[in-house]
Amino acid sequence: MMQMPGDKNGKKKISFRAGKVLGFAVSSNIFVSIFYMLLRFFDRIPAFIQYWHAVIFLLVAYAIGLVVWGRKKWFRETIYLTERTAFRTFLSAFKEGFQSFGHGVASAVNTVLLSITYLIAVGLTNVAAKAAKKEFLELSKKADRTYWEELDLKKKDMEDYYRQF
Repeated sequence: MMQMPGDKNGKKKISFRAGKVLGFAVSSNIFVSIFYMLLRFFDRIPAFIQYWHAVIFLLVAYAIGLVVWGRKKWFRETIYLTERTAFRTFLSAFKEGFQSFGHGVASAVNTVLLSITYLIAVGLTNVAAKAAKKEFLELSKKADRTYWEELDLKKKDMEDYYRQF
């Protein structure tokens, strides 16, 4: 039985990270393709931009990722497996790559949406309160020794306490 390069006692040498990187690349390609098709369908992309522009952008992004994080970091985890378990391991790493892209997109979208929501809700409330000269908190310094406020509570009839709503 001839031993192939990378074999170790009949076991194949595979890179666990290769599956993860491939899963990330495939999922990002699917995402960009769907995004491009939707934008093209709703006529939101200028006519001079073609699909291959998006593909070139992705390839450049992958190349920058390999340069920045380095090939050693991406393909560092090398394990020896039998043929039967190698495919399962590759698929689980591929799935992890898909999930990592999904988590990255979800966190980016959530950050943008929550920031916009916060700015609109809190910003408009602040503008409306300033226009109405309303203060939600009494933060001005008082000459009094205490910050307690009198509520002027008066006694009510007993029936009013039973039927509050």
